[in-house]
Amino acid sequence: MALEEFWLNIRTAARSYAPTVSVDSPHLNAGHIERGLRGAVLWLTPGSVDDYDPADFSFLGDEQQAKLTRSVERFRAVAEKVPGSKPATREQEQEARAAFDDILQLLQPLQFRDAESFRTQTLMRRELRGKLPKWVTSITCETGVDLIDEPAIRIWLDVTDDAVDKRKIEKHGNAIHDTVDEAYRRIGGKRWPFVRFRSPDAFAMSKGVSA
Repeated sequence: MALEEFWLNIRTAARSYAPTVSVDSPHLNAGHIERGLRGAVLWLTPGSVDDYDPADFSFLGDEQQAKLTRSVERFRAVAEKVPGSKPATREQEQEARAAFDDILQLLQPLQFRDAESFRTQTLMRRELRGKLPKWVTSITCETGVDLIDEPAIRIWLDVTDDAVDKRKIEKHGNAIHDTVDEAYRRIGGKRWPFVRFRSPDAFAMSKGVSA
């Protein structure tokens, strides 16, 4: 599937992507460090955006779709001019970084394990806009499997600590669950959805930090 292949390419490139070096200490040479990084710019290759098809991202808004396509084309145009035997010039790297930053901002590939998670979360947030109580602050989607290794998706609903304290989940949880489940089916979801509520305190504890 072209979308999954593109996602793997951009995710791999993102992992090797390093921000422009900023040196605060007078004992460090920014130019030397930047030259070292440019010598290992593994992400600046046309392969980083291979398999991109604008039609795969029709679920994005028109403005986002247009920006993504422009950024991919801009990045590819620079990457194709970088010879395989030489590092990119400073100008080429700066131009490629500007385009790549836009791609990363739009897709956030390191925050999603696959393209389906990103697509589902994008569509679910749009589908449920204005249909959930205000104490549900965000929606996060993550593909996976259930206990018998069947395809599943976990839909996390972030809620306020106040909602937990006032037992709003116990009162309204079933109705919200049905609303989310119906929305998932409307967007064409094929996995078994597991809807879970998560408060800031519970999320902090799951990450091993104090709230």
